[in-house]
Amino acid sequence: MCYFIDLFEEFNRAVRKKIIRTIRDSPGVTNKQLADSIGINKGTVSWHIKILKNTDIISEEIAKNQRNYFLK
Repeated sequence: MCYFIDLFEEFNRAVRKKIIRTIRDSPGVTNKQLADSIGINKGTVSWHIKILKNTDIISEEIAKNQRNYFLK
């Protein structure tokens, strides 16, 4: 069981690294753009974005009903 938890955590870290790199390379990127770029669905991106915002790694700006993400 522990192996699967470690595998799951490793996958989550890899996804968050991809999100951070994409935001670094394209400041102001949207959830949809992140999902398209990384190849995961928007709900999964939102879940990871929430974690990254709570750990104060990224910030969010809302413009024209659209959320844009930036590194802090």
